[in-house]
Amino acid sequence: MRLDWIEGGTLAQGLRREGLGVSLPCGGKGRCGKCRVKTLEGAPAPLERERELLTPEELAEGWRLACLRRPVAGACQVEPPPERDFWALAEFEEAGTPRPLGPDRGETVLAVDIGTTTLAFCLARGGEVLERRTAVNPQRSYGADVLSRIQAAIQGEGEALRALLCRAVAEGIREIGGEAERVGLAGNTAMLHLLRGYDCRGLGSFPFTPVSLTRESLPLGELLGEAGLPDVAAELLPGCSAFVGADIGAGLLAAGFDRLDAPAFFLDLGTNGEMALWTGREILIASAPAGPAFEGGGLSCGVGSIAGAICGAGLEQGRLVLRTIGGAAPVGLCGTGAVELLYGLLQGGVLDRTGALCPPYDRVGFPLAKDEAGKLLALTQEDIRQMQLAKAAVRAGAEVLLGKAGLLPGQVETVFVAGGFGRALGEEAALGIGLLPPGFAGKLLPLGNTALAGTLRFLTEPNAPERLGEIIGQCREIVLAGSQDFEEAYLGQMEF
Repeated sequence: MRLDWIEGGTLAQGLRREGLGVSLPCGGKGRCGKCRVKTLEGAPAPLERERELLTPEELAEGWRLACLRRPVAGACQVEPPPERDFWALAEFEEAGTPRPLGPDRGETVLAVDIGTTTLAFCLARGGEVLERRTAVNPQRSYGADVLSRIQAAIQGEGEALRALLCRAVAEGIREIGGEAERVGLAGNTAMLHLLRGYDCRGLGSFPFTPVSLTRESLPLGELLGEAGLPDVAAELLPGCSAFVGADIGAGLLAAGFDRLDAPAFFLDLGTNGEMALWTGREILIASAPAGPAFEGGGLSCGVGSIAGAICGAGLEQGRLVLRTIGGAAPVGLCGTGAVELLYGLLQGGVLDRTGALCPPYDRVGFPLAKDEAGKLLALTQEDIRQMQLAKAAVRAGAEVLLGKAGLLPGQVETVFVAGGFGRALGEEAALGIGLLPPGFAGKLLPLGNTALAGTLRFLTEPNAPERLGEIIGQCREIVLAGSQDFEEAYLGQMEF
């Protein structure tokens, strides 16, 4: 395709203008090298950063980084980036004894989970799920993490971010929600701010003050600004804090945090690392600054949950065994695969507790496979450091919450694990690398997409909105950023 350029525009911006937004995992800062686009004619000379991140063969074939390329004038002939479908989770399990979604009002309702990476939709009637859909959040073209999008909104891209999200949500609703009589939407605080077009400056700097955390109800068409939608009310679920949003509140409702008899822990490991601890008196909540490593971000061959992503890996009698999503040819390493691989390397003596690979892998990385283009996929020493930082943040957050409550890990009766990463996470590997305390062994209960499950309860059970309000009222946020307790625990949990 031929792209015409505005002065100073990048390839990424040009593709975004054409509706072909290329994913920018590092927020367009030229750090990850994953926004590769092939120029078909007149390829400009490689930049120094492109020489560092791309192979000589790739450079010779015309591959360049979309976030760095700034054509000076005229037009550029490029090959559009390939579309890759993300595997997203729209399934969920009931906490405790399985039961219908609840004594509902007999309506057909639609729950929407607005995730940073993916969108999930679930249509239900009479306590029975009728249909599910998932899609990619198109805002990924502004960065894989929440902070990149907050910064983009602050810098004047808020309306563009809102338009992308509204269009994608509306498309999902049109596909399965034509019969819906009410729609409920949950997401983290930043996603709901971007959906509503709220000022995000309060989310980007201390004291991190959101515009609103309250429940909102308004016509669906008015919310999304799109035609062809059901003429029904849209309910935006209330959030807990700037860092712990409505998706986690819905998750706590799904897990029955207001009906527990013993201490329990809730963990949602996605693009963010949100957690909650029911102490028996109150709910302590926190968001651990884990970064994007658990979703493949920051890893040299890291990918999200796409077909061919290595989602499981280990050593069996010294031989590397890999599993990929969909059984497809390997294209990269996703978060659960990285966790399992690290555990296997630890067990096999290839990796020590400090995170150092043994020779010769310390110099070249541990080889995994070759992708379809023949490029070697390997776990590098820097990849391991990124995983150490992520796992240390989550473990330290858990230790801080337990310490604030005066509880030992062994006193926690149930550990509810939410999200697609949590559902695929192996308990032995998670405990083996130190992601979770040893006292959590045998207590992990994967619940799948609790944001959807809680939103459906909110829509179908007559007393669910009041229950959710009570749960949020019992929450006390523990801010980990800048906390000495967190910093000490973080450093102490760096080793595997």
